[in-house]
This record gives sequence, C-alpha cells and structure tokens, in this order.
Amino acid sequence: MNAIMTGNPNIGLPTNLGGPGPMGAGAGAGPAAPHGAPHNNAVEVNRDEMEAIRRLQALGGFSEAAAVQAYFACDKNEEFAANFLFESAFEDESAMMQAAVA
Repeated sequence: MNAIMTGNPNIGLPTNLGGPGPMGAGAGAGPAAPHGAPHNNAVEVNRDEMEAIRRLQALGGFSEAAAVQAYFACDKNEEFAANFLFESAFEDESAMMQAAVA
C-alpha cells in the first residue's frame, strides 16, 4: 500500500475519509484521528489505484492531490475522474478570465 498526502481535503472529498459520507461508511484511509489529534490527510492506495492516479496526473499536468481527490470523488472511475479534472480546470480558467475582465 502507498500513502498519499492529499493537500486540501475540502476539494472534492469529505474531510473525514474514515467516517460516513458520500463514499459510504468506513471508506477511505481507515479510522479517523482521535479527537484533538492532527489529521494528516493521508490516503492509502494499492498499486492499481496508484497507477490510475499517475495516469490522471500525466493527462494534464495535474497535481497528485487533485488527481487523488478526483479519483476518489468519482468512485475510482478513471474516465469520470479525468473529465472532472478537465472540467474543473476549464471552470477555474473561465473564472479567472471573468475576474480579469471585470
């Protein structure tokens, strides 16, 4: 298993990967950190998942954190995650252009 640090947990994923949420009870990196303990935002992935995340990164130069978040937010569907990443990048670029014009 590989551990990946996911950056900002508020983008595309529930903040507590060990608890109930959109991905189901118990999904994610294991038990939540005890109350008051720091949450390190690490996600454990197997070899196949890591390869899928690396392919997502290579598609458009996306960060590891963005690729991990998209992959898990799309229920480990690599095609959906790729679409999500490209659409998010396009929306971010459009918002920056609109802000620059305003």
